[in-house]
Amino acid sequence: MLVKTDTFNDTTDEPNETFTLSGTLTSNGAPYSDSGIATIIDNDTPTITVGDPANNGIGDITVPEGDDAIFGVNLTGVAVGGTLTLTMAQSGVNPATEGTDYKVTTFQYSLDNGTTLEQRHGRHGVRGQPGRQPGLVKTDTFNDTTDEPNETFTLSGTLTSNGAPYSDSGIATIIDNDTPTITVGDPANNGIGDITVPEGDDAIFGVNLTGVAVGGTLTLTMAQSGVNPATEGTDYKVTTFQYSLDNGTTWNNATEGTAFAVNLGDSQVLVKTDTFNDTTDEPNETFTLSGTLTSNGAPYSDSGIATIIDNDTPTITVGDPANNGIGDITVPEGDDAIFGVNPDRGSGGRHADADHGAIRG
Repeated sequence: MLVKTDTFNDTTDEPNETFTLSGTLTSNGAPYSDSGIATIIDNDTPTITVGDPANNGIGDITVPEGDDAIFGVNLTGVAVGGTLTLTMAQSGVNPATEGTDYKVTTFQYSLDNGTTLEQRHGRHGVRGQPGRQPGLVKTDTFNDTTDEPNETFTLSGTLTSNGAPYSDSGIATIIDNDTPTITVGDPANNGIGDITVPEGDDAIFGVNLTGVAVGGTLTLTMAQSGVNPATEGTDYKVTTFQYSLDNGTTWNNATEGTAFAVNLGDSQVLVKTDTFNDTTDEPNETFTLSGTLTSNGAPYSDSGIATIIDNDTPTITVGDPANNGIGDITVPEGDDAIFGVNPDRGSGGRHADADHGAIRG
């Protein structure tokens, strides 16, 4: 005789289970009994996937800097009493920093698709329901103001079901949203606007930098510019071309076209050059300081104009030729009246043929 019953092919991880068939034979009024045990061999293996919540935890995720990073942790075939352990860690070529870039205040999980969130701190066990179960894990990211590469961190999950561990991990990439800036000009206005400098004084530019990445550099160049260009070496940058990273306390010699390191984040660099106080009347003259900030391998440029305000006034004297045209003259009636006319164009000297002479009247 054969006795048959069906077994149910579920999808839940569970130990091999048993049931018993007992039989009692009654013969000539006497009972005879026996029983046999059937062991159901479980064929389910739990799975865990950590990643994109929109794709059953498959695939990594990206998150704009400042937004919450939300992972999907998808579990299948979990046995009764199954637990989940979660850990987060920095990872990759450009690792995010825990407490600064991510997991600043929030590390939470949800077993009901985000309706309820529970706080976690560090490495934790999470007890869920048997069978198939989607979970969400959320952490915050910090919206800083520093230019940096996209950074990554990893959520790892270990499902323990029937005493056996099953693990997976997913990567979150924080998409940086910061663009460095550079402004070159008026140091009193964050490098915005051009500057004027009295002839003979130092021209001081402000180079204002924001959001500079680690390893950022600045390259400086000066050049004559404008309708009345100043001449390098004669009108400006005669002996001095320097920069300061500490608001003028310390000055360093600058070399045109050579990059130097600047501070991380936001800062102001002062750039100084001398102007020459000549004695020649001339129009106000201009030159330009150009700066190129290199941050994370990308260049950002700006320039500012300095106008040298001329301080020379020409003079003319008409009178006694023996005294550079100073003083009146007397002339005997019938003689020639000879005036001295001495124009001084602020050239630093007089030129007999061009600038002064005797006029016979």
